[in-house]
Amino acid sequence: MEKKPREQWSGRLGFVLATAGSAVGLGNIMKFPWMTGQYGGAAFLFTYIVVMLVIGIGMLICDFLIGRNGKANAVASYRKLLGNNHFTWMGYLGIFSAMLALSYYAVFGGWMLHYIINSFTTLAHINPADVGGFFGAFVSAVWGPIIGTLIFLVLTVIIVCGGVKKGIEAASKFM
Repeated sequence: MEKKPREQWSGRLGFVLATAGSAVGLGNIMKFPWMTGQYGGAAFLFTYIVVMLVIGIGMLICDFLIGRNGKANAVASYRKLLGNNHFTWMGYLGIFSAMLALSYYAVFGGWMLHYIINSFTTLAHINPADVGGFFGAFVSAVWGPIIGTLIFLVLTVIIVCGGVKKGIEAASKFM
């Protein structure tokens, strides 16, 4: 059986958009404005940017180097680059961390899908003061959040199964 070559990004735009989408995260969108206002505005923002530049760029470069030189999954890349099994636990830790993040993001993704759909119908016609009640009723229900999470997970599987170019890159450019 002939081994298929690994897919590559078709250009920098798709790669940058996918990387930015995964790096920004929900915490930066949902909690960042509140934290900035709560802890000093510009002083918090300056500290945040410095920490992200010092720690974030170093981690990003390491991740790129391991992925580019290993040309395999996380566990096999550590094994290949270091020539032994002593640090393969780091590859497993990366996979576990991604699974843990997906479980968290899937719930929020389901909520966002619900809000996107309802922003054209229900939310367009209610008083802004009642939006909190709308949110509380939705998240305290049983089936709505479960169905939203499942739809989000199915969409995620469809995108990932599409591969790098037709899946992740195309979805990143669309979003």
